[in-house]
Amino acid sequence: MSPADDEAFEAFVRANATALVRLAGAFTGDPGVSEEVAQAALERVFVRWRRLDDPLAYTRQVVVNMCRDRGRGAAGCSARPAPSSLPAPPPAPRR
Repeated sequence: MSPADDEAFEAFVRANATALVRLAGAFTGDPGVSEEVAQAALERVFVRWRRLDDPLAYTRQVVVNMCRDRGRGAAGCSARPAPSSLPAPPPAPRR
């Protein structure tokens, strides 16, 4: 990337990073995981920066897709606890 591309990408990150973390947080419910997802999405965008017509739309879609993938079990990004960490249901009342 050229120095101008680097500067444009840095400006993009400064302008949008917080919103991307919040978007990931809406899916994950975990601030730490949300930051990791946003960072990973920005890494993917950096590689494709010169080819993107709408970097913000692309980045948002990457965040959503990464959260969906993690929510499917790839890395536990879901806001729901894993079944093994749920407490056992109370016993059924006796009749």
